[in-house]
Amino acid sequence: MPGKTGRWRSTGRSQAGSVSAWQERRSKANEAYETGRWEESGPLWEAIFNDATEPREKVFAGRRAALSYRKSSRLTEARRVLRQLVVEYPEDAGTRRELARLQIASRTDQSPTEYWKRRQRFIYVQITREIAQRIASHANSVLDVGSNGTPILSWFPEVPVRVSVDLRVPYRAEGIESHQTDFLTWRPGRKFDVGLCLQVLEHVPDATAFARHLIDLCEVVIVSVPYRWPEDASRYHVHDPVDEEKMKLWFGTDPNYSYRVAELHGQERLICVYDAKAEEAWRDVPEDRFRFRWSLAGADRLLADEGG
Repeated sequence: MPGKTGRWRSTGRSQAGSVSAWQERRSKANEAYETGRWEESGPLWEAIFNDATEPREKVFAGRRAALSYRKSSRLTEARRVLRQLVVEYPEDAGTRRELARLQIASRTDQSPTEYWKRRQRFIYVQITREIAQRIASHANSVLDVGSNGTPILSWFPEVPVRVSVDLRVPYRAEGIESHQTDFLTWRPGRKFDVGLCLQVLEHVPDATAFARHLIDLCEVVIVSVPYRWPEDASRYHVHDPVDEEKMKLWFGTDPNYSYRVAELHGQERLICVYDAKAEEAWRDVPEDRFRFRWSLAGADRLLADEGG
């Protein structure tokens, strides 16, 4: 039963003994934490986290356990504690941001170069590229969110403003504006013609806030997500299974266009396009839909391409 403090589960001890034992455990955990003994600190704080019942104490212990595990490179344990905190206290924005940072930063154990070398062979990448080039090739600005160092923005060499945002590894190249920052708190002071967010939302605990920020910043948004993958199909995902209903919940609307892609190994992905200036659903993405949309500069480039 809970002891005097409401945080220690006594097993036959007196109340005074329970309080004393609790204080001793907390003192030991705090000493390990303050002296940087992360391997020791993580399990000690997680034990306190598991026994605590008072919300402030539970959040405090959980955050310390997660940080200790992260410092000792035990990322699985850190994610486990943060996920439990997010489930129990979804209103705690700080914990959600910390889990988002950890999830996105560790979504692949490969370098960005190796990741892209393997990923660009996927069918969904080829189809996403075709859709994106039809939409964005004549835009004035393109934003890629969560690039993980991949050269998605190289698909649009003629677009004058190309911006990459990533929590850990934004894409860096000549002509690219790169920002290593938390997209949820990023305020660029401008809007973009087209935004891309490929295989990112499934990693983000507060996917609704992330999706609405995309919609606020970009006139047209192109997104891809894993489609109906089983729960825990990937240790880096926090929202599986993702389907059309979940996407509508996140974005607050149905997409104007969607395309389901099946890989040769059977996994599926869903590509969605959201257009702030169109209310109707599209049956396809014709190349001329976006040729003259954003400016005379787009028309000038088209005329130059055709020798006009």
